[in-house]
Amino acid sequence: MNDVVDARHLRLEADATYVFDKGYCDYGWWQQIDEAGATFVTRFKRNAAIQVVAQNPCDGKVILSDEWVEFRHRSNRAGHKNGYHGLRLRRISVYREGKSPLILATNDMDSSAKDIAELYRKRWQIELFFKWLKQNLKLKRFLGKSQNAVSLQIYAAIISYLLLWLYRSRRCAPNTSLHLLLVEIRETLFTRLPTGVQQMYRRRRRERAELIEKTQYVLSY
Repeated sequence: MNDVVDARHLRLEADATYVFDKGYCDYGWWQQIDEAGATFVTRFKRNAAIQVVAQNPCDGKVILSDEWVEFRHRSNRAGHKNGYHGLRLRRISVYREGKSPLILATNDMDSSAKDIAELYRKRWQIELFFKWLKQNLKLKRFLGKSQNAVSLQIYAAIISYLLLWLYRSRRCAPNTSLHLLLVEIRETLFTRLPTGVQQMYRRRRRERAELIEKTQYVLSY
């Protein structure tokens, strides 16, 4: 199923901002978001037939252009009506080092172009996060098909990621690769400790047990 098919059933909230990629390109759905009193940030497709209505000032470094645009045609090539025809959108071109500019589309006419670009950057960070989960924590296949089973597996993966992140932040260098750390933990998690270390842990447990026993005896006396 295409992502946007499921998105059309999403309950839209007023004053919310929805950030999504080109996979959700549905001008009718964009119109629904606008009518719900919400804003969106997404990307224009290359073949989008739009015309510039006005231009806003920009720094020319991070933000290459900031324009108000409108769709040229009332319907697309397949004959489907363009619900956003006649309404203004904002097209923002963002500089990317070594890559072609990022062309953003939004109905937010008030926020700064940099704030809108930052919203889309954060969306990409979330996508990278789930991509890492799927690639490293076995989320490509689910053990069960019910909603509860799927939710539990996702929660387990997120908890594992957070524990791994905490371990790295407290015990490792900041630039340590999470993937390599995960591989190391997988390989050593069930490895038997050297005899000397095992004896040290046994001695510490015995000493703690003796201390607890003495403390309880003193309190009872």
